Amino acid sequence: MTVGSHTLERVPEQARTSLEAVAAQVGGVIARITAQEAQKRNELKYRLLAENLKDVVFSMDLEGRVTYCSPAVREFSGYDPAEAIGKNVREFIPSDDEWRRAWAIVAQMVRDQVPASTEVPYRRKDGSVIPVEITGKPLVEDGRVVSIQCVMRDISERRRNEEELRQAKLAAEAASRAKSEFLTNISHEIRTPMTAILGFAEILMGTLPEGESLHAARTIRRNGEHLMEIINDILDLSKIEAGRFEIRRDRCSPHQILDDVVSLMRVRASAKGLPLTLEFEGPLPATIATDPVRLRQILINLVGNAIKFTEAGEVRLRARLINHAGEPKLECEVIDTGIGMSEEQVKRLFRPFTQGDATTSRRFGGTGLGLTISKRLAAMLDGDIAVQSVPGKGSTFRLTVATGSLEGVPIVEAGEAIRASPEGAAPLPSAESLAGSRILLAEDGPDNQRLIAYLLRKAGADVVVVANGQEAVERALVKSPRGEGEPVDVRPFDLILMDLQMPVMDGYEATRILRQQGVDTPIVALSAHAMVEMAQQCLATGFDDYASKPIDRAQLLTLAAKYVARYRGGRASGEAAARASGVD
Repeated sequence: MTVGSHTLERVPEQARTSLEAVAAQVGGVIARITAQEAQKRNELKYRLLAENLKDVVFSMDLEGRVTYCSPAVREFSGYDPAEAIGKNVREFIPSDDEWRRAWAIVAQMVRDQVPASTEVPYRRKDGSVIPVEITGKPLVEDGRVVSIQCVMRDISERRRNEEELRQAKLAAEAASRAKSEFLTNISHEIRTPMTAILGFAEILMGTLPEGESLHAARTIRRNGEHLMEIINDILDLSKIEAGRFEIRRDRCSPHQILDDVVSLMRVRASAKGLPLTLEFEGPLPATIATDPVRLRQILINLVGNAIKFTEAGEVRLRARLINHAGEPKLECEVIDTGIGMSEEQVKRLFRPFTQGDATTSRRFGGTGLGLTISKRLAAMLDGDIAVQSVPGKGSTFRLTVATGSLEGVPIVEAGEAIRASPEGAAPLPSAESLAGSRILLAEDGPDNQRLIAYLLRKAGADVVVVANGQEAVERALVKSPRGEGEPVDVRPFDLILMDLQMPVMDGYEATRILRQQGVDTPIVALSAHAMVEMAQQCLATGFDDYASKPIDRAQLLTLAAKYVARYRGGRASGEAAARASGVD
């Protein structure tokens, strides 16, 4: 071992030991001095940083007393750093509850020896209170916390921004509610008279001979249906934009849906002399998990557009099963030989209220909403719509939708699937489908009273008509005579058709009262409101089902026949059981 240039090998053992001890002591002193100097430099850097920050840096002991405070506290709160030192942090928090909450966080921070943050109100020297965020870090020596270093930041501007954002959100929600209420009301006001227009037009069509009068009735019906399509498109788009559009996931046959669409649209294609064909490129799953109503809606819109914009040639609907990013998808192509579109027109295609150009809109009509809605519906079905088009040669719209899991689902050919499918158009109710039934109709509109009662009576029903919910309750509870001077009819009703929006008492309140009184007769809501939430509210109130206006004759009679048969069957079973038990 050497010290400087001298060797210790010639030094006696005792002296050498003493020299080594001295050297060790000197080294330790040097190390401590070095560490202290490093600590002083770090403290200086810390103070320089703290004194140049806009945020307030302070330290406090474990009792909450301030032991250091940066100069920023002057502008922050009006206190001089010397005034702040020695004060307890409790003095700066005006609320006892806030202080207890903040000190609980400090206690947790000391116990766990981890940093923590909180937001508290801070009282400035002039008495004003501002919101602040305090971030604390425990200073640990020899395994225990000796003090807490904190940074305090004024978050008044952040709070203002958050409040402005909250108010903007509330305003947007209020605007959305107002729009939804407006659309609900306008839907009701339009759909109510459309029930009478379409219904009586259909009645006229069934009674008039071929000629100008029948042609006029068909024109009324056709234009009324077109108006309803526009209203439905506007409502659908509004519900999608408001995030209130609901998608179902039901098992359904893709073969049957495609076949139904082509069968429905072939009439329109034939009117223009266009062949409409359905092609299957290979087998498809027997069933897929999707929303069949919305899938039909998309396909009808795409095929309808293809027919509309094609003057000569053909329209084809082609379907196949594909694997997209490891997931099975149903892909449907609608191919036409129509007018086609330029690249710029395709870019504008899916914007709301937009068609290819003004000339297209004037020539072919339409709102430009159908494709926008279809595109968004496809996305909700975990798919998309893509377009390829050449001006003057035609367009191809490619729709993809998710099929859901196909585990255990047979893959079948088209003909076999359609023959085996339970789906399909329901047969029209017979003229005697409601024979012998007794139905209570609560409807305030005279025109709709006459129309609906006429349809029910023609199917064989005995119909009692009332104009508001109060009268419906009285009749259903057998508290009102059938007419002036006539005896009370005590026969039970097999079905109650209840309009929702009526004077005196609405359909909701009337249904609640009837259910509270133990009336178990099926009650079906009739309403011109077409929102999904309305149907849900009806079921929650006590209605058995919901039918929207305009009333479709076949659907109304099918629905009425179903509930009449179910109720009369249940009543007959109850009477038989009562007789068997000896109850009179």
